Formats: sequence, C-alpha cells, structure tokens
Amino acid sequence: MIWDAYNVKAQTFKTAIEEACMLLRIDDIVSGIKKKQAPGAGAGPSKPTIATEGDADNEQILPD
Repeated sequence: MIWDAYNVKAQTFKTAIEEACMLLRIDDIVSGIKKKQAPGAGAGPSKPTIATEGDADNEQILPD
C-alpha cells in the first residue's frame, strides 16, 4: 500500500515536470515569433507606406 502511494506521487511529479518543460518550450517558440515581428506591430494597425521611387502609378506598396 505504501509503494502504491509513492508510485502515484512520483508519477505526478514526473508529469508536472514534463508539463512545465513543455510550457517553457511553447513560450520560447511564441516569444521567438514575437521578436521576428516589427516593433510596435502588436500595438494596432499601422499606416500603409507609399513607395515613391520607381512607382509610376502611385500604388500603395505594403511592407513585407
């Protein structure tokens, strides 16, 4: 009976550690995506830029 309780607790700790590691990996992935975006991209819609050089029709060219 004592070993059963120990095994359950040990498995609970192992599962908790695995879950924490998984969340940290997900956090690293998400923070890496945010770093690749332009600064201020999450602050709201930005104004589109108009390219003046080489644009004969004055069409709006959105940044990549």
